Amino acid sequence: MNRENLYLKGSQARELRGQGHHLKPTVMVGREGVTPAVLEALEAVLTAHELVKIKVQEGCPAVADEVAEKLAAACGAAIAQLIGRMILLYRENPTEAAEPAKQRPARAGKRSPSPKPPTKGRSAAATRSRRGGDEADKAAGGRRGSGGGKRTGGRSGGRGRDSTGPKIRSISKQR
Repeated sequence: MNRENLYLKGSQARELRGQGHHLKPTVMVGREGVTPAVLEALEAVLTAHELVKIKVQEGCPAVADEVAEKLAAACGAAIAQLIGRMILLYRENPTEAAEPAKQRPARAGKRSPSPKPPTKGRSAAATRSRRGGDEADKAAGGRRGSGGGKRTGGRSGGRGRDSTGPKIRSISKQR
């Protein structure tokens, strides 16, 4: 098989890369490199899933692109992605390609989940202020109680003490 034919290109490769992003590696190539056991495991996984993520371990004597080309040629797969030591291989399953895609009929009365309602009637700004402000507040002076504010006086934890005087009380707490 020609080296150029081993790599997928265009929109199909882009789609498969998107699908493969969330996969965990199911085949590992270790210090012994590409062995018959690795090829057997890869064949079984490709038959079951079509899209397989492979990790080339650090102890592998071969370089990842060589491993990818060997595996793809041996199994008749195409390389969808090769980043570092991660390989994404694709091989269309011949049994699924021959059968038409079976889709489940839509269930009557089933709705998609609705977005969560606002928390206890508070607006987004009120919720944000209860959590410690938004990015503009944090950029201006950090989080509340961090000790970096103008009136907190250092490490008092924002308990209302001024660095030069006695404890400051708010009007609502005075009696």
